[in-house]
Amino acid sequence: MKKMKKMKCLTCILIVLVVGMWTSVFAAEEQHLEAEEHLHGDHFNKKLYDKLSKKNIGRILSGNIDVDAMLADMEELLEQGVEGAESHMKDSHTPAVEAKMMKILIENHEKMLSMSLDDIETQWHEGAALKAKGVNISKMDSLGEAMRHLELIVCPVEAIVCLKQYKISKDEELLEKMEESLVEARDHLKHLEG
Repeated sequence: MKKMKKMKCLTCILIVLVVGMWTSVFAAEEQHLEAEEHLHGDHFNKKLYDKLSKKNIGRILSGNIDVDAMLADMEELLEQGVEGAESHMKDSHTPAVEAKMMKILIENHEKMLSMSLDDIETQWHEGAALKAKGVNISKMDSLGEAMRHLELIVCPVEAIVCLKQYKISKDEELLEKMEESLVEARDHLKHLEG
């Protein structure tokens, strides 16, 4: 009988130790992921970009709209897009025309925020602003890395513009446009290496 109690006691202690060890491992992994998500200025965080995009698509689909929280996420998305463009620009394998394109995008991303959705479409998606500075995107691979980086900046810009207008008008079509932009950004993100 004493041996049984002793075995049960040892088993309980062993279970507590194993559970404690796994809890520590999971907690450390969670802290690592959180720390990785909050790195700024060092590199493009593809996982964070995807996570924020999915989270906000989910908010739109569920009707759980918190404009201020969503704006903060979109500003982080835009920052990540800019970091991705900076990485592509600095890569020694990037063609000169693409590096020039990234530089123009980086220099103009804040100006884009004051544009209308139609102007963003014409100037950036269709490339009029870039063409005016000597970069003709119609001659580039529409599925190439440079065009994907362009979209990872322009799509969150559109989302921010939509949210700011939605905050005033409550026009649901703006949320639909934001969702389309985020879905498009995620599609481009999937095809980027790294």
